Amino acid sequence: MKQLSKLAFALLVVLFSTYNAEAKKSVRHRDLELKGGLNFENMHGEGSGTSYNVGGHAGISAGVRDRFLGLQGELVVSTAKYNYSNPGSSSTLFSIKNVYLNVPLLVEARLYSNLWLQVGPQYTFLLNSKYENGGKTDFFSPGAFSGVIGAQLFLPYNLACGARYVFGLSDWNVHSGSTSSSSWNMRSLQLFLAFRLK
Repeated sequence: MKQLSKLAFALLVVLFSTYNAEAKKSVRHRDLELKGGLNFENMHGEGSGTSYNVGGHAGISAGVRDRFLGLQGELVVSTAKYNYSNPGSSSTLFSIKNVYLNVPLLVEARLYSNLWLQVGPQYTFLLNSKYENGGKTDFFSPGAFSGVIGAQLFLPYNLACGARYVFGLSDWNVHSGSTSSSSWNMRSLQLFLAFRLK
């Protein structure tokens, strides 16, 4: 966990060093944002069910944009809940609550006026995983890659809102490959509101 924290801190330093360097250039938009919102998340795989449970997220982002292209990086803490059952059964055996640190790096393209398309990779660190009634789990990998696609709309009063879909590219199940376990891939719909700092 200490190495994960150091890596996240290093990414933060690189992100804001890039932001400060670009701020000195002739870039049309330079944004530092505080953001938060809701997740509708599912860990797709055998036994995990098909429902999307509600969680939350909050964090910080920094972006630089020219007239038509941009780049945005984020550090976002998010929560998720998963219900697990036996294959073919609708009754829940147990529920798990996870806490993640998401680090997306998004390329942006201007679609229309203040509406921007966002596409890119995301690496997610698992910070904590517990059963709903207490006790740590040992089911999940320490981290995994995902793909992100979404859009962000800049609003008056330094506000922005957006939505994105996150689809897993890595297996979260540390026991997959055994005769009783399948792969788990994260799927998440995120809605967010951001405040741009000046």
